[in-house]
Amino acid sequence: MSVGSFVFMLHSHLPYYRKAGMWPFGEESVYECIAESYIPLLNAIGDLWDEGIAAKLTVGITPVLAEQLSDEHFKKGFDKFIADKIEAAQKDEKLYSLKGETPNPNHLHLARFYSNLFQNLKRDWNERWNRDLIAGFKRFQDLGAIEVATSAATHGFSPLLETDSSLFAQYKVGVETYKRHFGRAPKGFWLPECAYRPAQGKRPPLEKWLHELGLEYFFTESFVIKGGKSAEMRNIIGPYGNIEYIPAAPRPETGLDTFEAFWLKEYPVAVMGRHEEAGYLVWSADQGFPGDGNYREFHKKDD
Repeated sequence: MSVGSFVFMLHSHLPYYRKAGMWPFGEESVYECIAESYIPLLNAIGDLWDEGIAAKLTVGITPVLAEQLSDEHFKKGFDKFIADKIEAAQKDEKLYSLKGETPNPNHLHLARFYSNLFQNLKRDWNERWNRDLIAGFKRFQDLGAIEVATSAATHGFSPLLETDSSLFAQYKVGVETYKRHFGRAPKGFWLPECAYRPAQGKRPPLEKWLHELGLEYFFTESFVIKGGKSAEMRNIIGPYGNIEYIPAAPRPETGLDTFEAFWLKEYPVAVMGRHEEAGYLVWSADQGFPGDGNYREFHKKDD
């Protein structure tokens, strides 16, 4: 007996880092994500395809991220980043070897692990994906293995945009940017921060603009679907739990859940809610594995 539907959605966004410094808040964030997320993800999708298996993922790529991944400036920057990583790991191999200045078999094992990892990433970057990750995602979408969703132009927080013209412009530029990179119109849309705004006075609900732009479905927060006490009632903004704010009032429970998609009548677009518990397990520092000491989300840099 069916109890619901499952959509495996991997949403990805990075702020605009171009020539905005390097570390800890700058271009290196893009290079780390290329090495630790985007190349491994494409490798996994490609490996499955080679075995005759379509990954059947939805991958959200925001316009800001797509522009950066396609920018030759970032491609050259990643060339240097991965070369520096290989050089550092190889120096550690010499340092911790039996004939090195600080022999340590455990550290040597770790240095070799990363030396091999970074060299493999460099090979895949150059040979498997030809330094063009967006082309890789486009290829698998064209093959039917994945579907790529878009988002607002600058990841603007929709409910706080003052005018509907600003809102429509954000969404339209997101759609047009997607067409330029992927050669087709998008079907799906990830609301920035999953933030939804219903109709307010003379202002229509957000889905009006999504429908007018030809989008077929969008993703929002679980609270929008379920009502009741939201995650925001924890008095924090963001999954990392480091910014306090005044919480929103509870909404009446709707009796709906995030195990199904819902079709909106006035503007025929489907809506799916992010599953709150699953989302926090993979994202929250308090409730999920990113906060565990064995997980390197909150890592330190050895200068």
